Amino acid sequence: MESHGEPYVMRHIGSARAQKYYVCPGCNQNIPPGVAHIVAWPRDVGRQGDDRRHWHRHCWERR
Repeated sequence: MESHGEPYVMRHIGSARAQKYYVCPGCNQNIPPGVAHIVAWPRDVGRQGDDRRHWHRHCWERR
């Protein structure tokens, strides 16, 4: 997946694995525990990078 010309890694987080609150960068609204969503990060930073962001699925798809 690419965003603004930069390659991204994207993973689906199922509702059972969604255990914390996050703020979606697409809409600045909460993603509460128990809500399936997307986590994405630039490919070059690796999985543990601070650039991981949690998105509502519809926000990720329309960005």
